[in-house]
Amino acid sequence: FSTTDPRKVAISYNGAVLRIYADSVDNSHIFEFSPGAVAFNYFSPIEATHLREYKILWYAIIFLPLGSLILCNQQIMKSNIWLISGAVLLPSLIMEIILVSVSGRDIIGENVLISIMFTAGPLALYRICRYFYD
Repeated sequence: FSTTDPRKVAISYNGAVLRIYADSVDNSHIFEFSPGAVAFNYFSPIEATHLREYKILWYAIIFLPLGSLILCNQQIMKSNIWLISGAVLLPSLIMEIILVSVSGRDIIGENVLISIMFTAGPLALYRICRYFYD
Protein backbone atom coordinates (compact mmCIF):
# COMPACT_ATOMS: atom_id res chain seq x y z
CA PHE A 1 0.00 0.00 0.00
CA SER A 2 1.20 3.48 -0.76
CA THR A 3 -0.15 5.06 2.45
CA THR A 4 -0.26 4.07 6.10
CA ASP A 5 -4.01 4.70 6.39
CA PRO A 6 -6.11 1.84 7.79
CA ARG A 7 -7.45 -0.48 5.10
CA LYS A 8 -10.34 -2.90 4.84
CA VAL A 9 -9.06 -6.17 3.43
CA ALA A 10 -11.13 -9.26 2.63
CA ILE A 11 -9.64 -12.55 1.49
CA SER A 12 -11.57 -15.41 -0.11
CA TYR A 13 -10.15 -18.81 -1.07
CA ASN A 14 -12.14 -21.74 -2.43
CA GLY A 15 -9.33 -24.22 -3.03
CA ALA A 16 -8.62 -23.05 -6.57
CA VAL A 17 -8.97 -19.27 -6.63
CA LEU A 18 -7.61 -16.75 -4.12
CA ARG A 19 -9.32 -13.34 -4.14
CA ILE A 20 -8.00 -10.38 -2.21
CA TYR A 21 -10.13 -7.25 -1.91
CA ALA A 22 -8.70 -3.98 -0.58
CA ASP A 23 -11.17 -1.24 0.44
CA SER A 24 -13.79 -2.25 -2.18
CA VAL A 25 -14.86 -5.01 -4.53
CA ASP A 26 -13.52 -2.94 -7.44
CA ASN A 27 -9.98 -3.10 -6.05
CA SER A 28 -9.36 -6.84 -6.18
CA HIS A 29 -6.57 -9.21 -7.06
CA ILE A 30 -7.39 -12.71 -8.25
CA PHE A 31 -4.95 -15.63 -8.26
CA GLU A 32 -6.02 -18.87 -9.95
CA PHE A 33 -4.11 -21.91 -8.71
CA SER A 34 -4.10 -24.43 -11.55
CA PRO A 35 -2.82 -28.00 -11.29
CA GLY A 36 0.29 -26.67 -13.03
CA ALA A 37 1.17 -24.42 -10.11
CA VAL A 38 0.86 -27.36 -7.73
CA ALA A 39 2.94 -29.62 -9.99
CA PHE A 40 5.71 -27.08 -10.52
CA ASN A 41 5.82 -26.43 -6.77
CA TYR A 42 7.73 -29.71 -6.49
CA PHE A 43 10.59 -28.15 -8.48
CA SER A 44 10.65 -24.61 -7.10
CA PRO A 45 8.58 -22.38 -4.84
CA ILE A 46 5.44 -20.94 -6.44
CA GLU A 47 5.65 -17.27 -7.35
CA ALA A 48 2.38 -15.39 -7.77
CA THR A 49 3.77 -13.52 -10.77
CA HIS A 50 4.24 -16.81 -12.64
CA LEU A 51 0.82 -18.44 -12.09
CA ARG A 52 -0.22 -17.85 -15.71
CA GLU A 53 2.99 -19.42 -17.03
CA TYR A 54 2.50 -22.47 -14.78
CA LYS A 55 -0.99 -22.91 -16.18
CA ILE A 56 0.18 -22.64 -19.79
CA LEU A 57 3.03 -25.11 -19.23
CA TRP A 58 0.61 -27.54 -17.56
CA TYR A 59 -1.77 -27.42 -20.50
CA ALA A 60 1.15 -27.84 -22.93
CA ILE A 61 2.38 -30.93 -21.07
CA ILE A 62 -1.09 -32.48 -21.14
CA PHE A 63 -2.43 -31.49 -24.56
CA LEU A 64 0.59 -31.37 -26.94
CA PRO A 65 1.13 -35.14 -26.70
CA LEU A 66 -2.61 -35.66 -27.18
CA GLY A 67 -2.50 -33.54 -30.34
CA SER A 68 0.47 -35.56 -31.58
CA LEU A 69 -1.43 -38.82 -31.00
CA ILE A 70 -4.44 -37.44 -32.88
CA LEU A 71 -2.12 -36.47 -35.74
CA CYS A 72 -0.64 -39.99 -35.86
CA ASN A 73 -4.13 -41.50 -35.83
CA GLN A 74 -5.22 -39.17 -38.62
CA GLN A 75 -2.29 -40.25 -40.78
CA ILE A 76 -2.89 -43.95 -40.19
CA MET A 77 -6.67 -44.08 -40.46
CA LYS A 78 -7.38 -41.04 -42.67
CA SER A 79 -10.02 -39.87 -40.19
CA ASN A 80 -12.69 -37.40 -41.25
CA ILE A 81 -12.83 -33.80 -40.08
CA TRP A 82 -15.75 -34.37 -37.67
CA LEU A 83 -13.95 -37.14 -35.84
CA ILE A 84 -10.76 -35.09 -35.57
CA SER A 85 -12.72 -32.02 -34.38
CA GLY A 86 -14.37 -34.12 -31.70
CA ALA A 87 -11.01 -35.55 -30.67
CA VAL A 88 -9.68 -32.00 -30.24
CA LEU A 89 -12.70 -30.46 -28.50
CA LEU A 90 -13.91 -33.27 -26.25
CA PRO A 91 -10.75 -33.73 -24.11
CA SER A 92 -10.52 -29.96 -23.61
CA LEU A 93 -14.08 -29.78 -22.36
CA ILE A 94 -13.71 -32.89 -20.19
CA MET A 95 -10.58 -31.48 -18.52
CA GLU A 96 -12.31 -28.17 -17.75
CA ILE A 97 -15.41 -29.93 -16.38
CA ILE A 98 -13.22 -32.07 -14.11
CA LEU A 99 -11.34 -29.00 -12.83
CA VAL A 100 -14.63 -27.17 -12.24
CA SER A 101 -16.13 -30.10 -10.32
CA VAL A 102 -13.02 -30.57 -8.17
CA SER A 103 -12.37 -26.91 -7.38
CA GLY A 104 -15.89 -25.48 -7.33
CA ARG A 105 -14.93 -22.58 -9.58
CA ASP A 106 -16.76 -21.48 -12.73
CA ILE A 107 -15.83 -22.65 -16.21
CA ILE A 108 -13.04 -20.48 -17.61
CA GLY A 109 -13.22 -20.18 -21.39
CA GLU A 110 -9.55 -19.21 -21.56
CA ASN A 111 -8.56 -22.63 -20.17
CA VAL A 112 -10.66 -24.41 -22.79
CA LEU A 113 -9.13 -22.30 -25.56
CA ILE A 114 -5.59 -22.93 -24.33
CA SER A 115 -6.16 -26.68 -24.28
CA ILE A 116 -7.76 -26.63 -27.75
CA MET A 117 -4.81 -24.60 -29.05
CA PHE A 118 -2.27 -27.10 -27.70
CA THR A 119 -4.26 -30.10 -28.95
CA ALA A 120 -4.77 -28.64 -32.43
CA GLY A 121 -1.22 -27.24 -32.61
CA PRO A 122 0.49 -30.37 -33.96
CA LEU A 123 -2.28 -30.81 -36.54
CA ALA A 124 -1.96 -27.22 -37.73
CA LEU A 125 1.84 -27.39 -37.81
CA TYR A 126 1.68 -30.57 -39.90
CA ARG A 127 -0.74 -28.96 -42.37
CA ILE A 128 1.46 -25.86 -42.69
CA CYS A 129 4.62 -27.91 -43.26
CA ARG A 130 2.84 -30.11 -45.77
CA TYR A 131 1.59 -27.05 -47.65
CA PHE A 132 5.10 -25.64 -48.03
CA TYR A 133 7.04 -28.87 -48.61
CA ASP A 134 4.69 -30.86 -50.89
